[in-house]
Amino acid sequence: MKNWSKLSLVVTISTIVGLCSASNAQSIFDKCLQQLSDDDISSAKNSANTIKRLSGITGSNIIKAEECLSGVMGQPYIFSLEQGKLLPQVEVNIQQNRAKAAEELAAAKLAEELRVQRNVKAAVLLTVETCTKFYRKDAEAAILNPVCNDLFLKIGLPD
Repeated sequence: MKNWSKLSLVVTISTIVGLCSASNAQSIFDKCLQQLSDDDISSAKNSANTIKRLSGITGSNIIKAEECLSGVMGQPYIFSLEQGKLLPQVEVNIQQNRAKAAEELAAAKLAEELRVQRNVKAAVLLTVETCTKFYRKDAEAAILNPVCNDLFLKIGLPD
């Protein structure tokens, strides 16, 4: 019974501390926007630096954080879902452009690989067809031909 009481006390204290921290974290967004509105740039910078270090920003606080950082830093800031943090818009654009370029490069490589495979397949089929016709016309000459000989050794003589 004693252990349960201690555990309950610890859980209660942790919950209270957590709620206080969450409410303080949420109020920092409004505080920063108010400081910007009041032209208190020094205080707004301090609030912005605090916001930059926060994790788990959600809901309308994301918009407030973006507005605060954009106003303080003098450049647009947005919340990056991929990284889970606020970043300058320019940096997000660079990352997106790099990702897009990597995707386009991968697609181009795949297209080239498929083109080469089609060409190889077409060349092999044409070689088989040509050597088969050559064999039917002159079996001895076809067998002595280096290209046809290699082909016949791999796939066998035409029936």
